[in-house]
Parts: sequence; structure tokens; C-alpha cells
Amino acid sequence: MDLRAWRIVAGIACMAVAAAAGAGPLIIVDLPTGGALGDVSASALRTLKSNGYDVVRLGIDDVDLANADVAALCFGTSSELRRQIGGDIAAAVKKGAGVVYLAGSTSGEIREDGEFLSRLGLKLTGASAREADARIARHRITSGLDASRLAGPPVPYEMVGRSQSAVLRQEGRAIAVTTDYLKGRVVVWPAEMMAAAPGDAQSSLRAELLARSMAWAAGSNEPEKAYTGGAAPTQPGAVKGNGGPASDAQRRSYKEDKGEQGAVSPGPGQPTEFRGDGPDRPTRPPDRPIPPAADLPPVTTGLSNVALVDMSGTDDNWPKLAAIVESAVTGAGLSARALEYRPGVTSEPLARYMSASPSLLVIGSHRDFTHAEARAVGNHVRTGGALLAVAYAQPKTQLRMPQFNKILGEFGLAAKLTRPKGRAVVIEQPITRGVHLVDVGSGIGIWGFGDWELVTVEGESVASAMVAGSGRVVIIDGGLLLSSNEREATEFAQLLSQALAWLTGSQ
Repeated sequence: MDLRAWRIVAGIACMAVAAAAGAGPLIIVDLPTGGALGDVSASALRTLKSNGYDVVRLGIDDVDLANADVAALCFGTSSELRRQIGGDIAAAVKKGAGVVYLAGSTSGEIREDGEFLSRLGLKLTGASAREADARIARHRITSGLDASRLAGPPVPYEMVGRSQSAVLRQEGRAIAVTTDYLKGRVVVWPAEMMAAAPGDAQSSLRAELLARSMAWAAGSNEPEKAYTGGAAPTQPGAVKGNGGPASDAQRRSYKEDKGEQGAVSPGPGQPTEFRGDGPDRPTRPPDRPIPPAADLPPVTTGLSNVALVDMSGTDDNWPKLAAIVESAVTGAGLSARALEYRPGVTSEPLARYMSASPSLLVIGSHRDFTHAEARAVGNHVRTGGALLAVAYAQPKTQLRMPQFNKILGEFGLAAKLTRPKGRAVVIEQPITRGVHLVDVGSGIGIWGFGDWELVTVEGESVASAMVAGSGRVVIIDGGLLLSSNEREATEFAQLLSQALAWLTGSQ
């Protein structure tokens, strides 16, 4: 380890004492100063400096880092930081430091990046990239941006992690992500997406995204305000509401007391000790599940009045079931738009065609789903959307249920085919008000972490609801809507209607 690397290690080791000393957050940057990436990084750093951040460029700024409070580091594949002190950086992130990492695209770079990012709970998996450009996902870093897409080359990998949130998607794959790694924050971008060629119309957008990423990694609760253009505070981090840097004490309060790590905050009615949204979050249920309140708070984001319906099965009784569900959707005041695609030809239609704005998704267990579609649904819901999941299968089509569980697994839920018939127990909730079910036939059973059971039979749920991030989820046994028992089908249709009212925030 050379002297420069040793001084950085000393700096990131003492970050916890800086708040008491009144020092502002320091961001260490080791990026190219020339070429396509140089202009973008220089513009981002100028903005951060004007908004109260201390920025040190390795090899350029002569600053003693041995006793510095290093809040975040920004570097990429070619940086000696990764090679010499990758383990020390990962240890610092666990304690509250931040990292913005620009990943390469060659096979050798992907291998080296994968080894480093695995220390931070992320995995790079190779992918066959065909399409250029990428869709900007909803996140605090991207809040309020005018652009919805970022131009760039095909990226030959996908990022996967236990607590990741996508910032940029290409062909449904997460190619830029954020993650909370214990007390610290990590942002990873493809370096080529941050590079601007001469005359690039999105050069300022790339610089803005890079600056916001560094502000978020350094602990800013409102990274979008790094570009307000206002004067820097007298003491960086002293004014919490200005969107500038937060002190280490503020970061700990923000993360531990309010439980708002990552891209979205807990939704209305969600227990604050619960973070379980499926594979993207730890799936630990609360000690005692708390049902939706009698007086539900308003949803944090307004939903589109168009619901995307993916229930186009042609076998079993799917056409009849789809008609019942679509009628209930229109009865809730929404316009139902069927997901149109060519089976076997159109790949990953959900990831490709779902709305970029918060909306209701209605998805049935009638077909196979890809992991990319599942992740797209998970991100859509956690960032303010809603999901009605309709589980249904006959013995000859039961193998589709594991495919459907890819979607449900995003929220710590699963559906199984072995629920027995028996006496129904209707749990008192706003969604179940006025619903009277007596005996219910066998069918789909629902299992989950942190979900609120609405109706159970022999201890197994046939309908459940949950809050996931800023969105809401309801899953039902669709077979009960097709019941030959007219009363059973009618009562369950009422439950469906009230579930839609809860999902859309109108109840």
C-alpha cells in the first residue's frame, strides 16, 4: 500500500468524529480528468463544491487526508483505490461511508469490478446486450429530472443485489443501481453511460446524475437539491433542510430512527421495524403484523387512471376470470389496458411496456415470467405503484405457479396449490368490511412475510394485502371468483372491489 492509499484509509477510519468537529463531508474523487468522462466529472465536482461539499481529486489537489472525514469516494475500474484498499473501503462503507463506482464494460473489467462489488453485496452477471440507450428509473437521485432516457451504448451486464434499487434499466436489466450496505450507501453506474462525447446533448444530464449520486452516497437526504443553484451553507451540513450534505450524526438518525434507507420510504401503514419487500430487501417480518389502519392515510403518489392488465390466458378458465377482474377494474373508475404482445416473440413484455409513472398492474398466473419482469414489477410497486396479483391454476397448468412466484417473491410472498377447503375466517379490515364468506372450496394458499391476511381457511390465507415501499399489493385466489357457489363468488367479488379501492387509495 502506497502512502496516498494509507492516508485515505486513515481518513475513512475517522469519519465518525467529524460531526463533533464541525467539518463538512468530504468526497474523494479518482476519475479521469480528460476524455469523454473528464468534462462530465469536472462539471459535477464544480457543482458539488458550490453547494458546500469538500471535494478532493486524487493526484491533483494537495490535501492531507490522514485526519480527514471522508464521507464518500468516487472512482472506477482503473483506480488504484480499488486495487490497493478495496477491503478497507468496504469496511468503511459498513460503518457509514459512501461509494460511487463507475464500472467498465470489457470482459476483464467486468471480472475485476465483480470481485470488488461483491464486497459491497452486489453481483455483476453477464448479459447479451442488444439495445442502446436506457430508461431512467424513479429514485431520489433521479427525482424531478425532465429526461426519461439516457443515451448510451449497450451494457453487457446486469447488477443484482439483496438490497439494490435500480436507477437505470436497459432492456429491463438493472445496469445502474444503489444499495444500502449496512450503514453506508453505494451507487454503481456504467462508466460509458457517464461519458459524454463532443456535442453530446445530455452532457449536463450526466453531470447532474453523477453529482446527485455523490451527494446521495455522502448522506444527503435530498440529492436532487444539489442543483438548486443556491448559496452554500456557512457550515456544510449545518442546515439539514437545504438538500446539502448531512452530518454523520444526521445520517445515523436518518437511517436508524426513521428507517428510510434506499430509494423509497416505508409506505402508509407499514410497521417501521419491517423492511421486507422480497429479494431486494431483507425478508424479516415484524414481531406482530400491524393491519392497515381503519382510516388509511393518503397514498404518497397518485396513480395513473389506466391499469395495465396481464391476464391474457386462453386455457383453463382464464378468459372468464380475466373478464370478471377487468370488470372490477373498470368499476373502480380505471381504464383497463390489456398487455398486448406476441407469446414466444416479444420478450419480457411487462418490463418493456409497463408505464413509467405509478399505476396499477393486474397480473395473473397464466404464463411464464422472467426475472427481469419480476424485478421491473418490484421496482414499479416499491416506488409508488400498485399490484393486484390473481393466482389461479388447474392441475395441468400448476407448473406455472413457480413462474408466478417470481413476481410474488419480490414482496416476500408466494402462492401454492395445496390449500384445503373449509370454514372461512374473515379478518376485520377496511378491505373486508361487509364481506361474509362461510365455507370455501380448496384452491390457492398464500404465504408471506409481513402481509396482512384478509381471509383464511384452515389457517391458510386466500387473500392478503401488504405495503411494499411506497406502493401496495393485494393477492387473491382467483379461483374463488369462478366458484360454482354463487354466494361465494359474489362475496369474493365484493372483496375484490374493495381491494381495488384500497390499492388505488380511494378507500
